[in-house]
Amino acid sequence: MWALLALLFTVASAEEDVAQLTIQQGGQVVIGSNGVLRIGTGFEAPPSSPPSVPPPLQPIYEPCVPSFEGGGWTASGTAFSNFPELEGGDYVARSGVPNAPSEAHTGTLTSDTFGITSETICWQNKGFPANELRLDVDVDGVYEVVIDARGTDGVGSSTSDGNTWGEQCIDTSSYVGKTARIVLEDNDAGSNYAWGAWKLFSCPMPPPAAPPSPPLAPLAPCVPNGDFASGYQGWTLTGSAFGATPVTWDSKVGARSVADGETGIGTMTSTPFKITHANLCWQSGGFAGTGPANYLAIDVDLDGVNDITEGSRGSHGNGPSGNSYAHQCADLTSYIGRPARVVLVDSNSGSTFAWGAWAEISCSSN
Repeated sequence: MWALLALLFTVASAEEDVAQLTIQQGGQVVIGSNGVLRIGTGFEAPPSSPPSVPPPLQPIYEPCVPSFEGGGWTASGTAFSNFPELEGGDYVARSGVPNAPSEAHTGTLTSDTFGITSETICWQNKGFPANELRLDVDVDGVYEVVIDARGTDGVGSSTSDGNTWGEQCIDTSSYVGKTARIVLEDNDAGSNYAWGAWKLFSCPMPPPAAPPSPPLAPLAPCVPNGDFASGYQGWTLTGSAFGATPVTWDSKVGARSVADGETGIGTMTSTPFKITHANLCWQSGGFAGTGPANYLAIDVDLDGVNDITEGSRGSHGNGPSGNSYAHQCADLTSYIGRPARVVLVDSNSGSTFAWGAWAEISCSSN
């Protein structure tokens, strides 16, 4: 039989009633969710959850060369006995005096393993050759890179390159993602120019990549607004020759380069389009001039090179030949499928026969 006991404890103060419960050997005490205290034997033990097993620890490496002030370096020999040295507010690894009794002492300073995450490792260095920085990729004792201290051996004046700090860097782009360590070594047992010093290791990261450009809108299958029905919409103008709006001349609406008199010069460049037809045709008036100076050009591939140039129809000095529109075409068969744009040019600043006119620019398969 179960023995059920409901206990109510009222504690008026710290000195008042204290309940003591003694359970005989083999007994169990269970407190149910309803607060009832059950005393007895034979209770079924609740199922136990299997013990959680933590995942195996993964090696964690610094993303750059360990700093000198935070430990992470192991010295051997006597050259770096008192490492690190504080110089000008920076922690420095220097072999020889004052970290050793003299420059004749030799030894190494080896970093903890770190992960190569950048394409470059840089540091500040001074000292003289036979004092080296070595990069051991994969921590296998093979030194992929060895860099001497920057000074010239035997040149020890106060202005020597070895007596001043200078930046050194190594290209680690082919080692990104691998583990490595750095070994600083002084193996020069001489008494002069026999030391090296290193500080301020860094792993500069490249600037973030620019976001991808939005996809270009599909190109029109012919020159947009080539008939100038929407004014100069879709055309980019320079200079003063073409004015602000198309003009009606010889019964056609078009671009005529007389807005600033015949001396005015300028260009008009269309919105890019895709060449889908064998021919580009237009109405042309005005005078080509020498060069020609007034012409319609077609820039295939949008590279600023005029692949096709057609001068205005009139001959310089021959008034009637250019004083009306005439039909002109350019063969685009070899350019089908490529982007292009049309450029109208008046580069003639003369005062007579120095203008051009263009209208009804269209595409044709015939």
